[in-house]
Amino acid sequence: MKQITLGISKGETTAIKGFLAILVVFCHLRSFISVVDTNPILSKMFIAFGYLSVGCFFFLSGYGLNASYKKRSDYMKCFLRDRICTFYIKYLLMVAFYFTLFIVGNTHVSKSLAIKSFLFGGTVIINGWYLQANLILYLLFFVVYKFVPKVNMRVYAMIVGLFAYIGLCLLMHLNYTWYQSIFCFLFGLLYCEIKDKTFNFRIVHALLGIIVFVGLAILTAVNTYGAMAPVLTTLAVLTMMGLMVATPVKHRIAWKPLKWMGKISFELYVIHGAFITIFRSNLIYVKNDLLFIALVWLCSIGSAIILSKVFALIDKIMKTPNKKEKDNTGEKIQNET
Repeated sequence: MKQITLGISKGETTAIKGFLAILVVFCHLRSFISVVDTNPILSKMFIAFGYLSVGCFFFLSGYGLNASYKKRSDYMKCFLRDRICTFYIKYLLMVAFYFTLFIVGNTHVSKSLAIKSFLFGGTVIINGWYLQANLILYLLFFVVYKFVPKVNMRVYAMIVGLFAYIGLCLLMHLNYTWYQSIFCFLFGLLYCEIKDKTFNFRIVHALLGIIVFVGLAILTAVNTYGAMAPVLTTLAVLTMMGLMVATPVKHRIAWKPLKWMGKISFELYVIHGAFITIFRSNLIYVKNDLLFIALVWLCSIGSAIILSKVFALIDKIMKTPNKKEKDNTGEKIQNET
């Protein structure tokens, strides 16, 4: 028996994001890889792990927001600028990039999609639906945590807000992907409430978790678009996260290569779709699957590193100094005087 703290450290979170980013990219590559695309079982498993990975990202997003809220007393005062505005500026930068890409590639972009790219319901960013969904979740978090003081009432408010989001998606006839794992965000917020508690881990817990996860993952793959898919996906995500953060694996998952990948996971997500398109376009068509995969990964990682520098500069410009930083700055000026 081993006692494990349920909280997730920054290093562990970063490494998990790196692992999830790899799964997402391979999920998006599946239809361009003949051995996967022609095999229904493999294709369904790739799709299922793509959905599970996005659900885990939603979970970590909720966990991270609540953890930051608990850590900083002035968090909500600067949330609009630091989180929402900064995120939207990065999003707009990528919209401009993809517009340029489509213009150069002589690809038509409808007026409807162009307008939605600045609002909600569609975007020129390939696989960029997640960015718009995340922006809505940020806004929902801000409204609920800013104006609802009681923890219990916040849960109810978040549930209402998430159902309203699903209703909006249905009203706009959006793809199932937009809301299938959205409730994982709420569970991430709730998990943060117990992050300081400990858990007496036994090997039987891990074995049971693996069995349950495999079963749920298979059911998710088989019922990707079924009526029970959101429930199955959410349960599979919670089991997957449990195996990563509530077992001794969490102390080993912070592997340096995964942490490094996790640091550029957001940039990798927003840029890899461009290279999937470029290397299977009329201008450049890489027929060999292995060469295609290698080129997509190399160009995506290289571009993600450059993009991370640009995004870091945006963060630096937009960041609101917290009270401690302001006090330290004041002390420094006073000492220099």
